[in-house]
Amino acid sequence: LTLVAPAAPAAIILRESIDTLGALVKVLVTQALKDDAVPGLAAMVPDGRFVTELNQLQPGQPGGAESLYYAVSSDFDVQGILGGGAFADRLTRRFAAGRFYVAALGLLLCAPLAYFTVAVHSLALLKAASAGFGFFAGLMMSNTVASAYDVIAASNYGFGAGALTMLGGLAGGLAIFSVGKWKESLGVEFLMGLGSVAGMIAALLLAVVVARRFDADRRRVGITQPAF
Repeated sequence: LTLVAPAAPAAIILRESIDTLGALVKVLVTQALKDDAVPGLAAMVPDGRFVTELNQLQPGQPGGAESLYYAVSSDFDVQGILGGGAFADRLTRRFAAGRFYVAALGLLLCAPLAYFTVAVHSLALLKAASAGFGFFAGLMMSNTVASAYDVIAASNYGFGAGALTMLGGLAGGLAIFSVGKWKESLGVEFLMGLGSVAGMIAALLLAVVVARRFDADRRRVGITQPAF
């Protein structure tokens, strides 16, 4: 507006009005923080009365030595994902069903470690369980979709990847729902134990089904390379 001569005075007045309004808002907020006039703002002052009282030991609150601290962790190890994929690629050159068995092994080993991430009471053990879970889960994750390509026609690759992704999302959502619904009655540790057992059973079933059906499924879609 200042570039247009007739509008220049109006632009100056508008700019000064905005600056004045901004300064007023800053003064009001600063004064409100000093006087604790706005509870929401007062709660944000690091050294304010509310935060100071909140950090004090409350009546009936156990001390640090008597307290249990729970941590939820997730660790998908890059070495497990990349290494598992590369290892399965090399394995399938000599053993066509190799990707399935690498995925099954990853699931078999990461399932109990998922349980230990909520069951152990030591930070060192939690770190170890989390790292192990991340590594072995990587073996499974890097080969879930790739292994399916070994037994379905190339024209169905997109559908196969979509179906597996959908099932993974549904399973994850169901797990979250189950923990939220039954954590009070059954406990998170018990539910994680059930999930871990189910994961290990699924891994063993996958290995058995692959051993029995791999060659037949490949022949059905026109892949003639044998499993061995």
